[in-house]
Amino acid sequence: MAVSFKSWKRMVSSNDCGDEIYFKHSVSELGCGKSTMKIKSVQSQIVRPPAEEPLAGGPTFDRRLEFVTLRMQTDDGIEGIGVTFFGWALTPSLKQAVDQLGELAVGEDPLRIEAVGRKLRSAAAGAGPGGIATLAFSAIDMALWDIKGKALGQPLATLLGGLRERVPTYASGALSRTAPLEHVVVAGPRLVEKGFRQMKMQLALPGDTTAAREVERARLIREAVGPDIDLMCDINQRWSVNQAIDIGRRIEDVHLYWLEDVTVHDDYAGLARVADALATPLAGGECVYGITPFRHMIEGCRHGGSLQPAGGKPSHSRSARSFGFGGSQRAHG
Repeated sequence: MAVSFKSWKRMVSSNDCGDEIYFKHSVSELGCGKSTMKIKSVQSQIVRPPAEEPLAGGPTFDRRLEFVTLRMQTDDGIEGIGVTFFGWALTPSLKQAVDQLGELAVGEDPLRIEAVGRKLRSAAAGAGPGGIATLAFSAIDMALWDIKGKALGQPLATLLGGLRERVPTYASGALSRTAPLEHVVVAGPRLVEKGFRQMKMQLALPGDTTAAREVERARLIREAVGPDIDLMCDINQRWSVNQAIDIGRRIEDVHLYWLEDVTVHDDYAGLARVADALATPLAGGECVYGITPFRHMIEGCRHGGSLQPAGGKPSHSRSARSFGFGGSQRAHG
């Protein structure tokens, strides 16, 4: 951006220290950094991925697992790709919501991501801060960032700060609760052979399960993968607070890397009780929408666990950066 440095201009900053900062140009001279690029079209479709479990040859996935993908075209010929997920019966409704919000984005500057976001969030404000409106906007937000990275010739990781050049991944899906016990104790070592040093299993078993069955499964999987693997466990909000404390204490000798979504996601007091009762770190956040709910979760559960944003919710990255959280931030898988 070209700036004309006419003269020094004295401006007082708005920080709490009352510091005086001198700039060579005024804010008005900087302008808004507008580009000439415009969003030309938006097209979505429903995608059903293969049902096969690809990591360890386990039971097939639920055939209702569907995604809505988005292709956003600009008049400069750059294409941005977005994706969002709701699943099951409301996937067609999610696609329609993506299409309707996408129509409102046509003609806008795709590099002004926050401006586009404000327009679309305002248009869907009546739907509330979460749910289908936010999920629909997620696909658009993702496509906008994709376009920005391509336009600037930079990977998204660099645009978001570029802290690392490599990030760890964990294997998710191969140790599901619906898989027989005899399969998961074989699948775990297969993942280790493939090079995974972190993997996630599930408890809160289907049917008439007991605490003893849950504990046995966790211990057998740990025995199968060995002590040096970071083993996580997802409950998917299926335990009560008392169950989480009871079973969580019984499996502390399994040395889980974290216990994820142990109870209802917005029971902040209940999550705090579990966090206080267990040595095992907790993880959560995939079902939390917006900065304020994240703040409630973090302030209620300062347990040194993991803030776990799920892909497809644009408020998550901002939430993770906005608060002093004592644990780690991991993308949900």
